[in-house]
Amino acid sequence: GYEGEVATLTKYYADPKVVAVARGRVPAVLARAAALLPKLEVMSLRKCEALTALPDLSGLERLQTLDLYQCTALTALGALPASLQTLDLRFCKALTALPALPASLQTLDLRYCEALMALPPVPGTSLQTLNLNYCNALTALPPVLGTSLQTLYLHDCKALKTVPDLSAHEQLKVDNVPDHLAAGAQGGFQALSL
Repeated sequence: GYEGEVATLTKYYADPKVVAVARGRVPAVLARAAALLPKLEVMSLRKCEALTALPDLSGLERLQTLDLYQCTALTALGALPASLQTLDLRFCKALTALPALPASLQTLDLRYCEALMALPPVPGTSLQTLNLNYCNALTALPPVLGTSLQTLYLHDCKALKTVPDLSAHEQLKVDNVPDHLAAGAQGGFQALSL
């Protein structure tokens, strides 16, 4: 049953707060992870290339890090936990949209999410780093990017047409502004030193 799968997953780890699955199939236990792994803080599903959807993880009340690096077939994410601080979706090339982001999120890494077309609003004041390098299908950034954003990466965002006015972000460093935005007034970069 599910309890046996959890025991199998966690017996290799000294700390039951961490579950990692690499290059494998995601066990069915994820659908019941909230009930079976209430203390889980880190979930790494790196290179689970057959993973197409992630279930609702909002019940994982202590989850701080979700690592989905190179889950290349991933197209959908369920609801995310309110406690999440780091979301790594690098090389999730089939992902087209994201669910609502929790206000606690500090780092969002979307490098090489080549099918991602839009971002949900970024609530709260926690987000510090947003990496959108090589998000080739992304056409716009949300109108609000939180108030704590310190670093925004935009390398090779060829389809990006508009960004919000970022002049209120005094400490913001914008890296690799696409040429077509840097020259335009609609870029929102007028008060920044690039």
